[in-house]
Amino acid sequence: MTALIRAKDFLGNRWLPIAILALHSFLVGSLSFRHSVTYDETGHLAAGLVHWKYSDFSMYAVNPPLVRLVAMLPTMPVVGSY
Repeated sequence: MTALIRAKDFLGNRWLPIAILALHSFLVGSLSFRHSVTYDETGHLAAGLVHWKYSDFSMYAVNPPLVRLVAMLPTMPVVGSY
């Protein structure tokens, strides 16, 4: 009987699931701007692929190539080893 009363009390509070969903929506929306891909990350990955495949370091030569080479390592099983 007490479990039935507790379930009824929980389901009777309709604001709780709505509040949780609203909080979740706010957190997802606000964190998507902070943790999304920046405008130049795709250029780094493409340059890393060119570095590994063709040993050509002229593409996107803004910074030293070590970071681009290391960033490309997790994608090597998909792209193929060169």
